[in-house]
Amino acid sequence: MGKKDSSKTRVTPVFNELQARDPSGSGWIQRLLELPSRDGAHERPIVTPPLISGSLQYGKDEARLEPPRSLLCHMVEHATTLRWPKATDDLGVTTRQKRRALCDGDLATRKEALELLERGAPAQTWYVLEGRSRPDVYFETVDAIVVVEGKRTERHATDRTSWLRDRDQMLRHLDCAWERRREHRVYGFLVVEGKDDGRVPRKWREYAEKAVTADYLRNSLPHRDDATRAAIANAFLGVTTWQRLREEFGLANLED
Repeated sequence: MGKKDSSKTRVTPVFNELQARDPSGSGWIQRLLELPSRDGAHERPIVTPPLISGSLQYGKDEARLEPPRSLLCHMVEHATTLRWPKATDDLGVTTRQKRRALCDGDLATRKEALELLERGAPAQTWYVLEGRSRPDVYFETVDAIVVVEGKRTERHATDRTSWLRDRDQMLRHLDCAWERRREHRVYGFLVVEGKDDGRVPRKWREYAEKAVTADYLRNSLPHRDDATRAAIANAFLGVTTWQRLREEFGLANLED
């Protein structure tokens, strides 16, 4: 992305300024969450400031959210349906052999993987087939977890991972946040490059509608039941633009 890297030219300067103005977030959290929109009913975001100390993570300090254990188990149980990643040169011989056996339907290897997952899942090992999710912005209050994905030059949403053909990036962030929610509400939204008047481009409005359809949710969240998929869809607030955000908070002009 270079000079138009959204993390460097949008996320970091915007949230640096918001944090500098009000480190507690009390003056901007609720306003921020009311900017995104999408068609269809969803929960109105209500949060109780301030930010939990140290919870605001973005830029070079992006949060890394562990994948749900239930997803990792689902992937092992359905390994024969997964796509073999193109980039496997950096894998060790044992990891390659074990994963190939999984994908070939070897029952002993599947059983071993599930038993190891039951004991705990280190971030990088042969039976873990999805890595950590890295939202561009993450923060917590006493009653809410918020994940934000920023876009600038991307033509469309990221909708796959190394192993899964249909794992939407935004839903993935929400899914991982859901796993750690405890009694917290969970919210997530996209911030994209907009029109001069701040409007969300049509392709992103269409994406926001598609992201909460039953088939799309089922493909992105194959390990969740229908009720949980619906709840995660409800947590998706939609899309806003960097231009709208700048206008709302009177921020300095965005870089070209």
